[in-house]
Amino acid sequence: MPGDPGAGPAMPKPTSASVERFRRVVPANPAVSLRPMFGNLAAFANGYLFAGLFGDDVFIRIDDAGQAAITTLGGRPFAPMPGRPMRGYVVLPDAWSDDESELRIRLEAGLAYTLALPPKPPKVKLSRGGGSS
Repeated sequence: MPGDPGAGPAMPKPTSASVERFRRVVPANPAVSLRPMFGNLAAFANGYLFAGLFGDDVFIRIDDAGQAAITTLGGRPFAPMPGRPMRGYVVLPDAWSDDESELRIRLEAGLAYTLALPPKPPKVKLSRGGGSS
């Protein structure tokens, strides 16, 4: 309900142009899948989030050195909740938003980093049964 203090901040929505651009620059790799995240579109590989939109911002998962380099070029920590940045993720500089070549390079780097991680174990579903008979 609008105005509900327990609802938390509203998630920013991307423009249709940002969504279409993101779809074009996501690496064409069989390990990659697109699905909703934070009310936006995100890319996953091996069960891990590796890139996405947050409003019109593009973020990627990358190692510490990559995060530092991107930050010095105008990027910033990815914090979907104000004051709570997600470790391992960085928002790409605004200047890169319309540069599909730069976005492809950065998303490829995020994918390569993510594919080097051990595959994420599947979630274990807990049964709600009452025990054995």
